[in-house]
Amino acid sequence: MNYLRESVAIIPRTFSINVLLKTDLTTACDHLFDAIGLLEQTDVGILLHNQSDDLNWFARQLMSLPFEWDIQTPVELREVVIALAKHILKSV
Repeated sequence: MNYLRESVAIIPRTFSINVLLKTDLTTACDHLFDAIGLLEQTDVGILLHNQSDDLNWFARQLMSLPFEWDIQTPVELREVVIALAKHILKSV
């Protein structure tokens, strides 16, 4: 089952993002704003499909979630998350 929050999030952009959200659809919807993308129910969680030009912005959205997630694509998003995590750890 697919749940489309808003079509603007799937307009082609620089990066095609796929993240497995380790939660249920209701919880994902409660914590993500309407234009985040296409949410797809899978056997292991919710697959979030998004198109973005700004990986830093998207990484911050992921880092604010109260549940675990796993970046499927792109590799560059993983690198941005790691850099942000290092920055946060240096600040505490």
